[in-house]
Amino acid sequence: MDWNKTKTIFIVIFFILDLFLARQFMVKREANQLEMISERTGEELLQDANITFKESPSSNEKAGYIKAYVHTFTEKEVNSLKDQKVEVYEDGKEIHGEFTKSTSLPTSDEKNKLEDFVKKNMINGDQYKLVQVDKEGGQITFAQLYKQKPVYDNTKTFITIQLNEKNEMVSYKQRMLEQFEQRTEAETVKSPVNAVTELYNSNKVNQGSKVRMDLGYYAYFPPATDSQILAPTWRVTVDNVKGDVEVHYVTALD
Repeated sequence: MDWNKTKTIFIVIFFILDLFLARQFMVKREANQLEMISERTGEELLQDANITFKESPSSNEKAGYIKAYVHTFTEKEVNSLKDQKVEVYEDGKEIHGEFTKSTSLPTSDEKNKLEDFVKKNMINGDQYKLVQVDKEGGQITFAQLYKQKPVYDNTKTFITIQLNEKNEMVSYKQRMLEQFEQRTEAETVKSPVNAVTELYNSNKVNQGSKVRMDLGYYAYFPPATDSQILAPTWRVTVDNVKGDVEVHYVTALD
C-alpha cells in the first residue's frame, strides 16, 4: 500500500470536512444574527411609530394546531338550566335562552361578575371567557376556552347575551365545541413584536396606536362539517389615535 498517497487522501478529506463544518457554522451564525436584527428592527420600528403595548405579553408561549367537534346539547343539559325558557335549534347544536327575570349589568368588577353569571346560568359556563361588552349594539360576547386560551370569532362556539334598552341581560344564544385534539406538537409562537410589525407594514396599525395582545385559536377557513381545525393566533386589539378600536388576527406560527 502506498502510505504517502493514502495520507494525502486523508488530508484532503479532512480539509474538505473542515471547510464544510466551517460553512455550516457560518450559515447558522448568520441566521441567528439576522433573526436578532429582525427582532431589533421590529422593536425600533414600533418605537419610532410610537406604537405601544397596553400590557407586556409573553414571548415564550407555546401552541400547536388543534381539532374540535361541534357539541350537540342533550336533553339532560337543557333541563338542568333554571330560571329561563330554553329552545333548541340546529338539531341540538344551538340553544336560545330567555331569562325569567332580567339582570342589570354590574357596575364594578365587570369581567369577573359577568363570567360568574355565565358560569351559573349556562351549560359549561366555566369554559367561557368574556371578550366584549357592546352596550351600543346590545350584546355581550364570550369565547370558549381550550387550555385557558379562547377560540375567537367562531360560528360554532360562542355565548352571546342580549341586552335590552336598560342594559339588562334578557336572553342569550350558545354553541359549544367538544373533543379537542392536539393535531401538531406545540412550538414557540411568533413574538408579539413581530405580529404587530406585520400589521404595521400592512398599514393595519397606524402611528400612535395602543395595542393589546391575546393568544388564542382561530379558524381561518369556515368549517364545512361539524369538525374544524383551529390555528394558534394572536388577537390584536388596536386603539388608534382617532379613538377607534379595531381587531386583527395574526397567525402565531411561522
